[in-house]
Amino acid sequence: MMFRRKFLERTLITTAGLALATPLGPRTAEDMVQNAPFKPVGTWTVNGNGFPGNLVIQSIDTGGNLVNSSIYDQPIFGFWDDRGQKLTFMRLIKRDDPTTFQIYTGYLMRGVNDDRYSLAGSFEGFAGTGAYAERVIYGWYATLNSEE
Repeated sequence: MMFRRKFLERTLITTAGLALATPLGPRTAEDMVQNAPFKPVGTWTVNGNGFPGNLVIQSIDTGGNLVNSSIYDQPIFGFWDDRGQKLTFMRLIKRDDPTTFQIYTGYLMRGVNDDRYSLAGSFEGFAGTGAYAERVIYGWYATLNSEE
């Protein structure tokens, strides 16, 4: 019984100390903008398995859905995961032929030397994209053209 009482006292003291150490009061809009996670909105120079082009992310809604976005001038739909800093999308080469769809996954990072934003990952292709059973996964990367 004594052990339990001491444990509870220490826990309450520690919890109260942490609560008092936390800054109080409302955060300003400037604080919220400075601490907001980066969203990959903008035009990116992309290289997918050796094919150069553009990845354009017009906007990302509050649910993390990509809005009015494209890669290689073809529509994409997908998600941006703020917590995981992960982009996942599907490229629709021919809307009426699912064998031409490609599924991309990439992760956001910043350059060590130049501090530029980059995305890198892989994509899966199907028969209509030139992929074949022994090779369905390909690499891709992109760099942000200008921070907007």
